[in-house]
Amino acid sequence: MLRPFLILMFWAVSNIMAAGLTGRWVGSLETKAQPVPVVLTLIQDRQLSGVIATGNDRKHLLIKHLQLNGDQLTFEVHDNANRIMKFRLEFKDMRLSGEVDVGGEVALVTLSRPLFAGDKSVTAPVLVHKVNPVYTKEARKAKVEGTVFLYAEISREGVATNIEVIRGLDSGLDEKAVDAVKRWKFKPGEKNGESVTVAATFQVNFRLQP
Repeated sequence: MLRPFLILMFWAVSNIMAAGLTGRWVGSLETKAQPVPVVLTLIQDRQLSGVIATGNDRKHLLIKHLQLNGDQLTFEVHDNANRIMKFRLEFKDMRLSGEVDVGGEVALVTLSRPLFAGDKSVTAPVLVHKVNPVYTKEARKAKVEGTVFLYAEISREGVATNIEVIRGLDSGLDEKAVDAVKRWKFKPGEKNGESVTVAATFQVNFRLQP
């Protein structure tokens, strides 16, 4: 019997995560030519980890050697040109800022949270209708287990939009997780009594039952 378990995590209530850093950060790194867009997503599984996308390439690259010392965050990424990007960032005033060293060339980095993430004046969306995902035949046969991490924006209408897989599984389970979340219904988050779009991260866990 295969049974998926789901854990919903919202920015507004994720204060138990490492230094409040989990979730999505967006911004840019300043090169000599022009600013380069950056999207950093940090997730908390057994430990803090994450992925990053730079430029116009939406491919998420896995972060390596991540260390968090107080408000100092350091990690490395191998980009598509097989260069090592060494990030040194500081969490201050609800921003991550610092620098990245790529082969001796240093660029400034500034990142912030989108869509009211971390804003204590914004109430978190509330899940009011959930549709469970299902295993694919391929995943059942291969006995695949694990967690699909998703990013989404809960709209003012109470639906999940702009869903992206942060870290996924094989055998079609990513698609099954996304399909299920698309059908979820929420009471939207609010700011000053008005509905607002709020960024959220999700864990969809797939476990084989004995």
